[in-house]
Amino acid sequence: MVVTATSLALSLLWVCIVFPFVLATVGAANYPAAVGIATFAFFTSLVVLQLCGAILLNIVDVVYICYACDKDSRAATRPDVHAIFEALPIHQAAAPGLLVEQPGGSVAYAPGAAAPGQAPPPYGGGGAEEGRGYPADPPPPAYGAYGAPAKL
Repeated sequence: MVVTATSLALSLLWVCIVFPFVLATVGAANYPAAVGIATFAFFTSLVVLQLCGAILLNIVDVVYICYACDKDSRAATRPDVHAIFEALPIHQAAAPGLLVEQPGGSVAYAPGAAAPGQAPPPYGGGGAEEGRGYPADPPPPAYGAYGAPAKL
């Protein structure tokens, strides 16, 4: 929404700059031509700015998804990105705690379960059921490579 509004505002600003120059160039007798050229300039700049905005939003989405995957696997492939996301106020306001899997498979949040600065145990740290790790390792997929049945 912000990107769309910004690109619309910048396109309107571009038309306010372009239209007087085009009108001075073609003359007042060709006013409809000047309006047509300014309209073309508006839509061209709007499309280009929307494209640039969409690319930037996709980049931000990809960086956040990579950060979330790193947090899920408890890795830091890009420490600079982790430092930026951990400096956000929303990250600092969160109460320390753990996500705990119940024996029945449901998940619950345990606030205050981990001391500040203390990391939870790594994956595969011994679970309550059938050697599953903490938090529970996902079950094996029901399919093999390229859709072949899995060897269970």
